[in-house]
Amino acid sequence: MDVTTRHAVCRPTLHGGVCLLYRDRLHAPLIRTAEYKTFQHIAVYLYGSSLRTLFIVVYRPGSAPASSTFIDESADLLDHTNDYASVVIMGDVITQPTLPR
Repeated sequence: MDVTTRHAVCRPTLHGGVCLLYRDRLHAPLIRTAEYKTFQHIAVYLYGSSLRTLFIVVYRPGSAPASSTFIDESADLLDHTNDYASVVIMGDVITQPTLPR
């Protein structure tokens, strides 16, 4: 078996995008979700032998502070996970914390 064989599911954008790399022995259908303004993401259901998990890769640039729109869009994305027994959310979500004065 070739342990270096990999596949990728990517959602490219003008400034990069997000990808999920996975082993060739797994199946990886893309899960349709809404398009969001405050972050990039990709949702993929990986399954094979004993794995059945929804993976969501998120990237939120830190060029603007997190807004209520970001919170609302994040909640909407989480609503898409309700039908899955196993979910992994990963990525780079850059926020600037609001500290009390």
